[in-house]
Amino acid sequence: MKKRYTLTIEILIAVIFGIIGGIIFVCCYEKKLPTQGVGSLADWVSGLATAFALIFAYVEIKNSREQFEKEHKPQLMVYTGWKDTLFLKKNKNEVGSYDRKLDLHGIQLHIIPVNKGLATGIYRYLGICRRKNLKEVSFLVKKARNNNIDIEGIDKLANLICYDPADVGQDDRNYDGTGMSLLYPDNNGLFQTIESNHVGKIINKKQDDIVNKLGINVYEDVLEVIYIDPNMRIYPFEVEPYKKPESTVEISGIE
Repeated sequence: MKKRYTLTIEILIAVIFGIIGGIIFVCCYEKKLPTQGVGSLADWVSGLATAFALIFAYVEIKNSREQFEKEHKPQLMVYTGWKDTLFLKKNKNEVGSYDRKLDLHGIQLHIIPVNKGLATGIYRYLGICRRKNLKEVSFLVKKARNNNIDIEGIDKLANLICYDPADVGQDDRNYDGTGMSLLYPDNNGLFQTIESNHVGKIINKKQDDIVNKLGINVYEDVLEVIYIDPNMRIYPFEVEPYKKPESTVEISGIE
């Protein structure tokens, strides 16, 4: 559709400039306007004005349509932050008896996807990579989108991205050792539909898992959280280095 519009406008411009060029040539050669036998000067001016008005109207309609489509589409934004959490849980051993148990998660990367656009979007969490490897990750994903990636490329991509088996629909009994599920998952439940101005599934990823996979220093290295849509377009979002809290909050009064 876009190519057809472009071709139409190019033909109209060529015709108009052809007419103008012909008029200029005749004016220079005959020393008069080529109006005799083909209409008056007013007819020529009116015709050219109409042609320019049509071109102007077409361009305005085309720009308005493109602006409308740009505004009425999904717009994924992902907000991240490091958090250090400590939970107190009640474990029921018998009727009327509860024990409190510490559940120390450690430092985690808190990931919140938000669709700020005016249309519903469909996305999947892909994983986390170093910022310096983002260009290579994008290149490999693009090769996969063009059906031009081999098993070595898939393996390289899997080594550049930190992800959990659950992120690609795998578990201990159904594990993909090739890394193919990273880009070609069979579980449609991995994709989430985020409506306009809504928050998607919030994710927490352990710092230790990220450090062990990517070999990073969370206090210095900049990371990228990556989402992907069904058409294999990736959406990277920056993760700033971790900063240790200056103080901690103690909760008292728990019996």
